[in-house]
Amino acid sequence: MVVDSWSALTDPEGSIDRRLRTTHPLVDEVEADDHVFVRRYRR
Repeated sequence: MVVDSWSALTDPEGSIDRRLRTTHPLVDEVEADDHVFVRRYRR
């Protein structure tokens, strides 16, 4: 599970999310607040 709080500032290319999606392709995502996402990565 990842809490993403405006990662566009520190990871503008989205490389962390892209890497997690290659190994854990099932993703549930909820926007908790402006620019704050909670993602659950599963296989």
